Amino acid sequence: MERGCLPQGSQINIELSGHRHNYVVPIMRTFSIGVPSDRLRRFHEAEVSAMDAALNAARPRLGARRLLPGWPNSGCPGSFVAAPALP
Repeated sequence: MERGCLPQGSQINIELSGHRHNYVVPIMRTFSIGVPSDRLRRFHEAEVSAMDAALNAARPRLGARRLLPGWPNSGCPGSFVAAPALP
């Protein structure tokens, strides 16, 4: 591999954020050099599945502690432990 070149299937993550009137909007994008690897495709499928599950479980006035019961008390700041599905 030539110095400074990324191999085919490499993953690139870019995260940007905007802030206006105390409202913060982060956005993250993942790109692949060439065809994404099988690992990256499986990871993407897992992310989409988790996002769909969260959106389907979310309801008006349902607090984050009910939606994500393991967060923020998992012992690791900024992370949560997967919890069973809501009843």
